[in-house]
Amino acid sequence: MREAIIHMVGQWRTTKDNTNIDKAVRALCERKWEELNQSKIEAERLIMGHYPSHLQRPSEPNVGPGGATILNKGSTRMESYASQVLAWMAMNLYRHWVGQHICADMARYAEDEGFAFYHAVATGGDAYLPGSSVEGFSQFFPLSSKARRSFELQMGFMKEGVKHYVANLVRNRSSLDTKSFAIAHLTCVKVEKHEMPWLDGSGKGKNKRVHEESDEEDEEGTAPSGGGGGFGGGRGGLPWEGSDVGDEEDDDKDETEDEDAKESAVEAMEDE
Repeated sequence: MREAIIHMVGQWRTTKDNTNIDKAVRALCERKWEELNQSKIEAERLIMGHYPSHLQRPSEPNVGPGGATILNKGSTRMESYASQVLAWMAMNLYRHWVGQHICADMARYAEDEGFAFYHAVATGGDAYLPGSSVEGFSQFFPLSSKARRSFELQMGFMKEGVKHYVANLVRNRSSLDTKSFAIAHLTCVKVEKHEMPWLDGSGKGKNKRVHEESDEEDEEGTAPSGGGGGFGGGRGGLPWEGSDVGDEEDDDKDETEDEDAKESAVEAMEDE
């Protein structure tokens, strides 16, 4: 039954009106689908608010030559950002692509509930926004061959940096081997044993139907504290806003890109 719940919730928007199931089981599916939807919202928010760490700058001291006070306390000189202009351009194009897909209902509101979108983001590379997209971008913002290579490198950093935001959404918690049997719906929903209305407190199957009182309790449900994929309830997505991301198996995941790769990107920018 748990297997069925996982697959039903992954397709709930299209199957809920055509599924004749016990009231308590339906309430569980509704609750899990709401949790999953909150996970999707959180993931999309974090993707749109992602800033690669190598774009950030430390504040400079507000004391100039001879001890004179600089008017703009804690500021950073403009030229410090200028060397990374291609990285900012790549980030802008990336957000443009993500924003268009969200606005066009091609993410969580898509017919496949975001399956293709989240898996593309989790895969990265040429799974989305390939080189041909950069060619179209170059028609409006021409780039030299060297600048284009740097631009594509920065786009790669963006794709790598957001992968972990959707890691739990593309996780397979079903028993189906999704690598051998292709499906087009998410199977990341986590159903705990104590949540199963067809089991009693000891984890054994019930010998009678769920009481109407239990049905009513399940239908009322509780407000989701986080996403079915494991995302917390934080409203973050910006570096200066707190947000709980990840699950119990990956709490300490390092979200920064490889330092050597970042240094090579900065050098390429400065050379350009």
